[in-house]
Amino acid sequence: MNSVFRYMILTVFCGLFALHSTAAAQDDSSGSPTGKPSKIEKTEKTEKVTKKPNGLASVTLEDLAVNFPEVEDWEQSEIQKYPTEDLGFSIDYESSEGGKVTIYVYKGGQKQIPDDISDKIIKNELNKAKGEIQKVADMGYYDNLKEVKNDTVTLGGTSGKIKSLHTLYNFSARNQNLASEIYIFGHKNRFIKIRATRSRNNNESGDKMVAELLAELDTFFSN
Repeated sequence: MNSVFRYMILTVFCGLFALHSTAAAQDDSSGSPTGKPSKIEKTEKTEKVTKKPNGLASVTLEDLAVNFPEVEDWEQSEIQKYPTEDLGFSIDYESSEGGKVTIYVYKGGQKQIPDDISDKIIKNELNKAKGEIQKVADMGYYDNLKEVKNDTVTLGGTSGKIKSLHTLYNFSARNQNLASEIYIFGHKNRFIKIRATRSRNNNESGDKMVAELLAELDTFFSN
């Protein structure tokens, strides 16, 4: 994958990160993460992780393991922790072919987040995510934005367990034809939002790689 496409992918997702922070915080006036990300310190108990961002009080994330799986042909980033529990944290996966998957884990201003994807709270969160995509298009990052699918899927396919709301978009950016998906579901009183973007020029290979990553994530969130 050439460097132009990689640069384009990073540019596109920078816009998405900023918009995600505004939507997830709701009443948070900062509107975006502050400071540089630092490593999360893993304890022996993976369900409880403590991080001390510069200038902020300690933040403890409970009831969710954060040792995300290593997946062949995908490079995993460090976890980026945002300033509040409402904004949560995110982690990136970049494929050897230039695709990118970002996983967001956050509260989004909600006290109770259901696991049931038919609940209006989950549906409303998907609508917010779709609104973010449209805003990025309105800012001129995307051309020819088209919603292709809006359905319910299982992350791991026929053998998977995690049900998710799902939307697929096609669009172009920097003369590249792209496919971008949004997956949203509730897990242990947090929103899980997954964004997967890849070139449409190598559909079969790119789709297979994303499916393999999603299958690993299905297992991860099932445990």
